[in-house]
Amino acid sequence: MPNTVSTLRDFIRKLVATPLRKAVTTVLLTLFSSFVITRLIVARITDGITGPASYTVWVVGDFENTRKHRSIRDGFRPRESLKAKIDGRAVTVEERADTGDPKAIRDIAMRLAERRDTLLVVGHMRSTATKEALAVYLNQVPPIPVILTTETNPDLAPPHRPGDPNYPLVRLSATDRAQARDAVAFALAKGKRSFWVVEDTFNPVYSHYLAVEFIRNVQQAHREGNGQVSVWSTNLTPPSVETIRKTEVDCVLFAGLWSNALITIRQMKAIGGPANSRPIFVLSDASAEQDLILRRSKDSAEEAVVREEVGEDVYVMQPANAKQFEPQGHGLYGKDARLMVETLVSKAAAEFDAYRRGHHPLDHVFKRVLDIHRVYDARQVLHHVIDRDLFRMDAVEGGEKDTRLDLGYTYPSSDEYSISNTKFRVWQVKGKRFEDAKAP
Repeated sequence: MPNTVSTLRDFIRKLVATPLRKAVTTVLLTLFSSFVITRLIVARITDGITGPASYTVWVVGDFENTRKHRSIRDGFRPRESLKAKIDGRAVTVEERADTGDPKAIRDIAMRLAERRDTLLVVGHMRSTATKEALAVYLNQVPPIPVILTTETNPDLAPPHRPGDPNYPLVRLSATDRAQARDAVAFALAKGKRSFWVVEDTFNPVYSHYLAVEFIRNVQQAHREGNGQVSVWSTNLTPPSVETIRKTEVDCVLFAGLWSNALITIRQMKAIGGPANSRPIFVLSDASAEQDLILRRSKDSAEEAVVREEVGEDVYVMQPANAKQFEPQGHGLYGKDARLMVETLVSKAAAEFDAYRRGHHPLDHVFKRVLDIHRVYDARQVLHHVIDRDLFRMDAVEGGEKDTRLDLGYTYPSSDEYSISNTKFRVWQVKGKRFEDAKAP
């Protein structure tokens, strides 16, 4: 009987407790959800009024598919925020991967441009991709400053309206006008006179412009009695063996990737013949990668074959010298880009209040009183620092369409930066490594 009473008591307690417990739980969950939602709404409203808690530098490139882009990203150290604060806001660094697809790149650029914290962009590290993105970044009000790393095409910016401020476009490297000039001058100095210009179809904005510049420089030399362009082709439509032999090509100027350059080198060496026994190959900076001369293979014999194919008659253009470049590769560009960004942001941070008071006094006082922060104010001051402290690269007549080129800015010549912004150096393949070529 006691057991029966105890069981009945427990049953009644559970019957009462279960709905009560459910009710209490429901009330607590409702209160908690309301608290969280309220905090989110308040945070959104506060962010909308006072502005973002920090400003962002974006590092953008094809990191999934391109080792070069990953090296630049790692050299920039994207997980480390910048030390300086601008407009009282910390400056963080984030990375965003693109795929190289033009439509996807434009979509990424639109998303970054629409954000309320985008201060500056480093990227997209490939001329064809960057041309798409700049059409978005530089048409914002005010334009989003962009640091170009390995992009060498001087004609990437959208059309510039006369009277408008110059675009805040900063270049680390000398452009393809210098690359073509220095490559052709080197080949001519080595006594080469009959040129085959090869245009790689990958990254066409880069390759086509550079191929045209190669030809322009050789034609200028031809007018002075020094050499001529005998053949011009793409890597997908090589000339016949008969054409190469007939024109006695003694120098190949290749604008494009190392992998496609390697195919052209093999094709040329297979032709052979007395007239073509000692041609040289001058490859553009897109081929300046260790993969050109040493495949990553467990088979040492395979590596030996590759080294035999790519001999000392192969030269590569690069705005950095080989000794500097070898330890870190394209991470050198990331390091220089980091130094550039830190320098510009630090100066803009120090001058923010003075610039805003001098140019927008009422707006500045209003925002200071209400603790309002807008990233476009910081971009405006950053643009001012770029315009004042960096060299404006002269826009010159020339290029494929004889248009006025908007070259952007470059940093003053300095030992702090590793990459030349005025000329290209020539490397020579030496076994498993590149070395700075000796002057002819």
